[in-house]
Amino acid sequence: MFAEVLLSKVSPDTDKTFTYAIPERLNDRIGIGSQVVVPFGRRKEIGYVVERLVSSNVKGIKEIIDLASPEPIFSEKSVKLARWMADYYLSFFLTALRLVMPPGLRQKEERGRVGKLVEKGKKGKQTEQQKTNTQTSLTTQPPGTKLKLTPEQQTALDEINQSIDDNKPTRFLLHGVTGSGKTEVYMQAIAHLLEKGQSAIVLVPEISLTPQMVQRFTARFQDHIAVLHSELTLKKRNEEWQRIVSGQVQIVLGARSAVFAPLKNLGLIIIDEEYENTYKSDKSPRYHTREVAFKLAALNNAVVVLGSATPSIETYFRAEAGEYKKIVLPKRIDDRPLPPVTLVDMREELKAKNFSVLSRKLQLELKETLDKGEQAILFMNRLGYFTFVMCRECGLTIECPNCSVSLVYHSGAQEVRCAKCGYAAELPKTCPRCNSTSIKYFGTGTQRIEDDVAKIHPSARILRYDRDTVGKRGSHEVFFSTFAEGNADVLIGTQMVAKGLDVAKVTLVGVVSADTALNLPDYQAAEHTFQMLTQVAGRAGRHHLPGKVIIQTYNPEHYAIKAASTHDYEQFYRKEIEHRRSLNYPPFSRLISIIISSEDQKKAIKTADDLGAFISKRIPTGVLGPAQAAIARLRGEWRYHILIKGNELRVIRNAVNESIQNLVIPDDVRVTVDVEPTGMM
Repeated sequence: MFAEVLLSKVSPDTDKTFTYAIPERLNDRIGIGSQVVVPFGRRKEIGYVVERLVSSNVKGIKEIIDLASPEPIFSEKSVKLARWMADYYLSFFLTALRLVMPPGLRQKEERGRVGKLVEKGKKGKQTEQQKTNTQTSLTTQPPGTKLKLTPEQQTALDEINQSIDDNKPTRFLLHGVTGSGKTEVYMQAIAHLLEKGQSAIVLVPEISLTPQMVQRFTARFQDHIAVLHSELTLKKRNEEWQRIVSGQVQIVLGARSAVFAPLKNLGLIIIDEEYENTYKSDKSPRYHTREVAFKLAALNNAVVVLGSATPSIETYFRAEAGEYKKIVLPKRIDDRPLPPVTLVDMREELKAKNFSVLSRKLQLELKETLDKGEQAILFMNRLGYFTFVMCRECGLTIECPNCSVSLVYHSGAQEVRCAKCGYAAELPKTCPRCNSTSIKYFGTGTQRIEDDVAKIHPSARILRYDRDTVGKRGSHEVFFSTFAEGNADVLIGTQMVAKGLDVAKVTLVGVVSADTALNLPDYQAAEHTFQMLTQVAGRAGRHHLPGKVIIQTYNPEHYAIKAASTHDYEQFYRKEIEHRRSLNYPPFSRLISIIISSEDQKKAIKTADDLGAFISKRIPTGVLGPAQAAIARLRGEWRYHILIKGNELRVIRNAVNESIQNLVIPDDVRVTVDVEPTGMM
């Protein structure tokens, strides 16, 4: 017998499998997923068996030396998934395969501790009797209390359960307004699944949302849940991974990477708020969780449910075309009304000499809310106190020395910082270009909102929730519980407060600036704005108390803002889909984005020009650029952008791959390929 082995070190020269003979003594112990020690040249290397062969035509085949771990570390389906990812997203096979391996395995290999992880995991394995007990407890002991469903929820559940029973890899779009009870449908579908002895993956877009979902799912399913996300310690991730491998849990809940959990008998994958950009990986392979879930479901005959009040344009388009089954939840639970939205034109506030970041209307509503003992959320998608520092003499905006972005003033530390690379410096006293002392701070950040609210309402208990304040592990849970338990009156935050929060006493949501994303050089700018506004507005009035929303804007006529003010997804979609059609952007085309970067600007330009020329020979139309990237310099590197647009992804992907293979790329130049990007920055 022979084995196809993938070596454990990534390089262009070894991104392929090598054939080795399986020694007779190891024949019964080596299979797909085995971690082995193999001879490679004059040294020994760790490798992974990705295929077993009965025969081979390769000459001079060497034997596998030994097993490196006593148990397989991935399955045959995992290999198929990784191969597909490497091909689809133009990454190394090993880089994709690492995603389906146990956490921390690479570090253990580098420290020479191969096998320790799996051996330790053996102690947590269940006996056959324990497995029987676990299965029995799931099919006789009912889950926690189920809520009574609305007719629309029941219809949705029936359709999903029917596909589960039919063992078909059906794709659903569950399009429900905020507060319509999508999570209850998820949980009751999972309960049905567990009765059949199958398992489920539930994905959320932000780690900050995980504590809330864990609370709800634990109350319903007790200890049959494992949680996976990047904020867990490596030890905790290993413990959860082993619980999954050993069959102790049947539900995995987590952020993007939880899609690779080694569940057996997978029957259902749920992607909550499927439109979120956080489902797209920013590291190779730059996969989209939605597409990976579809492939994983096909390998397991599993059902996929995409849920959102604001589905992505591409998802809704495909649902309208019949590629996904669309189920609509048009009303909130108990017919609770969606909160009325008031648009405030901030140009009128300036005319009225109101220079506060809070309009007169928002100040009044905030006072009334706090006087009634209720809670408010104020949303601003910017960190810091002011968003940029400028010289009023010569007009220079103070930028990061490593990135082409303005520095942000942080009042607490009395410094300016770069949001991209973390560079920090003391406050400039004079202009670096003209030496003027006329330095002025402009814009609005979360810190400034906090200060303004504190001045207007000195007794208010204010909680600021952004990446500056939740840097420590576990702090998401602390913030959520503090606000949910009523120990803060006002929550001020960035995008982390725009979705998922379900707090009964929140009756006011204020959007301090609705225009932040509208002017970005990105074809999805309007979509992101509409989704953000609709989601944050949906935090108000979710329970017995009625809610209201104030949106402050300098563009009240924009179709994304107008549609969000009436909670009208269909109105927005009709406008946006025609805009996309006219420009031939997705879903009417497929995109590949390439960023060429280097500290040496001349080398970056030459490589970008050469690569653009290679691709243009293979694709006569649809190659845009190269041009300087929207952020021209990042972390000390100059960046140039090529965008390829085409009707068939396979065609443009092959053209890009062939061009890169034929191009001589200097060692100090990086070429980053993003298949189906979710942003243009």
